Amino acid sequence: TNSAPKPISSSRRSFLLTTTIPPTLLISSSPAFAAPSKALGASSASSLRSALSDLQTSKKFLDAKKYSDLSSYLSSSDSLNALSSTFTSLVQSRQLTPEDTQAIGTIRTYGVAADVQIMYGGLMSALEGGDGKEIQKYWKRT
Repeated sequence: TNSAPKPISSSRRSFLLTTTIPPTLLISSSPAFAAPSKALGASSASSLRSALSDLQTSKKFLDAKKYSDLSSYLSSSDSLNALSSTFTSLVQSRQLTPEDTQAIGTIRTYGVAADVQIMYGGLMSALEGGDGKEIQKYWKRT
């Protein structure tokens, strides 16, 4: 038998085949692709409750027709301005049933989440335009 070592290949292809990390290993070990946790769902739910509270608090400005104050208040609300990422985190968490996830949806999959985000965007646009009737309409729909 021939026990001589095999010659080392100097081709680039051979080198890459023997030294690269499989892409699936990179993705599965990356924190960005970690499995969604229940804590993420709880955090998202808390953020949504905070957004609802901020929206309800803003009603005093709406009722008084202080639209510039309403705009300032809503613009400064971190929870309202993070609705898209909050809904995405919630539907990716393990807190919901598949039916709940589908009903909530996201801006891309249409559902309650898309409705809220679209109406909130309409409210902010109406505030820029200063039309009281449009502001009232979008606030109620949000």
